[in-house]
Amino acid sequence: QNIGSWDVSSVTSMINMFQNVTLSTANYDALLTGWASQTLQQNVNFDGGNSQYCAGAAARQSMIDTYGWNITDGGILNPAEINLQGNGQNILSGDSSPNTADDTDFGTVVLNTPTTKTYTIQNTGTSNLSVASIALSGVDAAAFIVGDVTLPATIAAGASTTFTVTFNAATSGVKSATVTITSDDCDESVYSFNVQGSSIVNPTGVISGDATVCNGSSTQLSIALTGTAPWSVTYTDGTTPVTVNAIATSPYTFSVSPSATTTYTLVALSDSQSTATSSDLSGSATVTIYPEKNWIGGTGNWSNAANWSCGSVPSTLDNITINDGSPTLDIDFTVAGSLIISGTGGLTINPLKTLTISGSADFGGKSVVLQSDANGNASWATNVAVTPAVIGVM
Repeated sequence: QNIGSWDVSSVTSMINMFQNVTLSTANYDALLTGWASQTLQQNVNFDGGNSQYCAGAAARQSMIDTYGWNITDGGILNPAEINLQGNGQNILSGDSSPNTADDTDFGTVVLNTPTTKTYTIQNTGTSNLSVASIALSGVDAAAFIVGDVTLPATIAAGASTTFTVTFNAATSGVKSATVTITSDDCDESVYSFNVQGSSIVNPTGVISGDATVCNGSSTQLSIALTGTAPWSVTYTDGTTPVTVNAIATSPYTFSVSPSATTTYTLVALSDSQSTATSSDLSGSATVTIYPEKNWIGGTGNWSNAANWSCGSVPSTLDNITINDGSPTLDIDFTVAGSLIISGTGGLTINPLKTLTISGSADFGGKSVVLQSDANGNASWATNVAVTPAVIGVM
């Protein structure tokens, strides 16, 4: 019978009230809890017989501390006492405010990067503590995993055991859960505390912008970014790293003007939340510098500047490449640098026009056509060795 509702506010002595009687623990707990809520007389002697308390421990102590009651009974049901620590700090049961100091707050971690914290269950009582289960609950419970413990576990008086909680969220954002330890501690059989962690995604960067330009010209490169602005990017030309801060939008574009063929890559990247790893950086941009003079005019005239890379007719000292198309030499011209005909390239020399080679020439077996004049004359001149070509006269 629950007699916790009895009005004992006027009682001055209960010295033999339950002498040699054993109330159930549930009833005795209810008695202590109910009586402790009343305004009691001071220094009352109360005999609880052989009854043992558990959940009523705090109420019993309140009666002793507040009103000076002298209570005789069978003592606590199980004198085991659970205490929990994280990072050497006590974690109270019911703690709903995760904190990095006691490892209940995992901080900010990169998505799919497991982070583990270790907690210690202490038995500060005088008898064995039996731990039945450690469970996770809450909408984000799947983001956490309890491990490194065998249950049920028995912890001797004055001893301890540990378990771990690993945070490994599948999606970004702040995640939280409740850890509940069930044991045979009398007044804290259900011991719970909250954990939380914030999961973020590393930024990524992809550089692109392959181009072929004339020496002295510029071209635009692009870096596609993911993450949360602002970004800080470092790229390199293979020699000198360049860092750009406070990038607000993606893609980030910038101009380069190398003096030689150059490949650009990413070195480092960070956003407002985290720093990228090397695996988060990809791509490259190669800017190729045209040879000094590269034929681009199909079958047009040699003297037309628009038919040459970089928009000018070769000078005598230039290194000249004809890799595609077949220019018609409509002017007298001396090669003092070099002339290379390769790929599908060729060359036609107009009547009465002379190609003089005083530098080097490599026709690579490609066709060179000498167009004859009305008298059937066609000529060219060289004072150096020329790699053989198919020479024809039309």
